[in-house]
Amino acid sequence: MKFLYVLRHGESQPSNYEGDYHRELTVYGKNQVQFLAEKMRNKNLPVELVLCSAAKRTKQTCIYILQELAIPKVTFLDELYECDLMTLLQELRKVENAVDHLMLVGHNPGVSALVSYLTGEFFLSMNPGDLVVLSLEIGEWNFLAQDIAIISDNLR
Repeated sequence: MKFLYVLRHGESQPSNYEGDYHRELTVYGKNQVQFLAEKMRNKNLPVELVLCSAAKRTKQTCIYILQELAIPKVTFLDELYECDLMTLLQELRKVENAVDHLMLVGHNPGVSALVSYLTGEFFLSMNPGDLVVLSLEIGEWNFLAQDIAIISDNLR
């Protein structure tokens, strides 16, 4: 069995002259993610690996999570920046099978599309700072497919 923790970055500033990639979390977004990180710590979520978009707001989100959880490995990937469902699946399927608890920190609409696809739900819309915990009845990450996940928790 595998567990996938899908996290949409916290609330972020509107686009500015630096561009979307460089948008930062708002003060509310920072507080939102800090509160979420505390909830995650209290639930003892055993995250082994984080795959995180390399955009500024997702990196900031990840850093707040890392302040509360002892996660052994984090990888920042440009490929996860506002990518589509197929790219997300492609990156997740590359994860080593020894990892049972994987966290993805990304953007909408990709993260919502991923959760919807894996659970078979029509369209679940994740808000900024939402974390969806998926239980997957698979032994290898490359077996990710439609309708194989169950939502076991949703933290906000």
